[in-house]
Amino acid sequence: MNENVERIVREVLKSSKYQTVCLQTVTYLAEKESRNRDRFKDQVKAVKNRLHQIGFAYFPGKDGYLCTLSRLEAAGADPDRFRETCREVMRCHSSSGERLNLLDEFYGKILSGLPEIRNVADIACGLNPLTFPWFGRSGFSVQAYDIFSDLIDFLAIFLKIAGIQGTAETRDCLLSPPDDEFDLALILKSMPCFERLDRKLALSLLDRLNAKYCVVSYPLRSLCGREKNMLTNYRAQFEKHVAGKNWLVKEIRFETELVFIIRK
Repeated sequence: MNENVERIVREVLKSSKYQTVCLQTVTYLAEKESRNRDRFKDQVKAVKNRLHQIGFAYFPGKDGYLCTLSRLEAAGADPDRFRETCREVMRCHSSSGERLNLLDEFYGKILSGLPEIRNVADIACGLNPLTFPWFGRSGFSVQAYDIFSDLIDFLAIFLKIAGIQGTAETRDCLLSPPDDEFDLALILKSMPCFERLDRKLALSLLDRLNAKYCVVSYPLRSLCGREKNMLTNYRAQFEKHVAGKNWLVKEIRFETELVFIIRK
């Protein structure tokens, strides 16, 4: 890391807003913007803008979930109350919030016809691990990954409260995919962000993940609620990810989400 990149990273992380972002992510963006822009001030601003696009834009209530652990713990003995509390927490994240009306059918349709799932990787997970009470299968473990360390700390405690075996790790899976072998990898509505970060790495991500099945999904509405021909555009984007691969692909369309199930 050269001196200018170090300066950019220090300046970005100096703000309390960005202190919990994965260092590898910030460093990668700093290196990229140091090549694209001449002025230090513009480089720092560009890194922060990128972080907003790939993460903060989806977390309008980013601090809201941090104070809910006691409520989740109190509700843990009552499955219905626990699920309702999970729903309330997921509203803090735009992507997870859009999935609330799908929960009763989401995993059922996705997992239909799939063999036993022993372990799941939730890539760039956001608050999606809170949907696992709806998973509909038992005896599985979860490894959740995201670039926000405070979110990961929250999810690690959540998994224990929920009685779900697994871990949560601060990791940029686009830059450093996990080496573990998984039965199922979830990449839910993250590919558009990965494409914006690095298209080449995004196109190779499915190859680099050691998973028998991958579930890739795309939003069908923008954060503003507009459709903007997203179905056609994201279907075409996904086809580029699987072009030339000898993989089996199944498409499922939900009201707010386009899902592809890949058998590698």
